[in-house]
Amino acid sequence: RVREGIPLPPGVMQPWAANFETNTSNAVLRRAIEDKVAEVGHLPPREALREVLEDYVEFAPHMVFLLLPLFAFLLKLLYIRRERYYAEHFVFALHVHAFTFVLFIIMLAVPWDWIDPVLLLWMIAYVWIAMWKVYGQGVVRTTVKWWVLGWSYMWVFTFGMIGLAIVTL
Repeated sequence: RVREGIPLPPGVMQPWAANFETNTSNAVLRRAIEDKVAEVGHLPPREALREVLEDYVEFAPHMVFLLLPLFAFLLKLLYIRRERYYAEHFVFALHVHAFTFVLFIIMLAVPWDWIDPVLLLWMIAYVWIAMWKVYGQGVVRTTVKWWVLGWSYMWVFTFGMIGLAIVTL
């Protein structure tokens, strides 16, 4: 009898994988999901999920790196009247993303629960201050553009993460 807690040899499916159904009309996505289930179907559910998430987390920084040009493009649109080259916005985007990566590394490395919200607030404030200093506009304009940039990039990032989930399948 097959039990769900014990890994099985590749090719022999766990009950969760044998009974798995894909509910999508997109043939490419359905095939990708079925291939991934076939790849990890011999593992117990928790281990299979861990393996899928490891693939996802491994490629997340690559996806963020690919989104850098879009972040710079959003800045170019927000500051279209400024006589700045796209490359200048790209350098600013690199700077902000590098700062964000450093903060996330600190969050992962430091075990104190209270530090995560403090660093997230610092990141939010830092981006606003950086925009204010670099682009030299007033507090109100900087705040509006910071808000628009944040919401726009949140959607771009969300679609990027969904795309990454599909690609890692």
